[in-house]
Parts: sequence; structure tokens; C-alpha cells
Amino acid sequence: MYGPNGFFRGLKGNTAKLPEGLSCQLVYKKDMVQLVFHNTGKPVKVRVKDAYGQSDSKSHTLKTRYHLTIDHLTVRSHGWYDLRVVCNDGDLEYHFAGHVETGAESFSDPIMGGIM
Repeated sequence: MYGPNGFFRGLKGNTAKLPEGLSCQLVYKKDMVQLVFHNTGKPVKVRVKDAYGQSDSKSHTLKTRYHLTIDHLTVRSHGWYDLRVVCNDGDLEYHFAGHVETGAESFSDPIMGGIM
């Protein structure tokens, strides 16, 4: 799904392998976005990739009844983010991209401009 200011939400992969009980939510904060995971189903391995390179790509195993919050700073990218969450080594991928709007003046997407 596309929207203004680079807003994008995507989901791809094998829906038959969709992890039951896994939810992933994006929360906006000043100078960061947070990925909030809740897992009520079977254990799921997730890996978060940051296209802006502001956060290390790390893998996490979400056990049953597990909650995890991952912070991604957006200071260097002037509020822009592009995060991919890969589940179970590629069975499914969530894609979150856009800009944290604060009402203040901002910059164009640094990846689009070739700065990052």
C-alpha cells in the first residue's frame, strides 16, 4: 500500500506459512520508530533489515507468549525509515517505509537523493 511522503506497507511471501499469532506494529516516536512484536503462536524467527543502515540487522526468536520492542533511530535519515521484517528465513516479509512527520521542516528522502 502506497501513500504520501514515501509511506509504504508491504507483505510478501507464502501465506500458507504465515506465522499464526504473530503481530508486528510500527510505533512512531520522536527521532525513532519502534517495531513491536507480540507472539501468541509457535516460536518464530524474525530478522529486521534497515535500508538506511542506522540499525544492525539482527535475528530474534520470538517464543510463545513473547513480546519484543526494537527501536530504530531516524536521526541520520531526517525521519525517514525503511524496515523489512523477514520471518522464518524468508517465508514471509513485512515492509514498512515512510517518514516520521513532526510538523517541522524536514529533508527529502536521503536514499532517493543518493546521500545514504
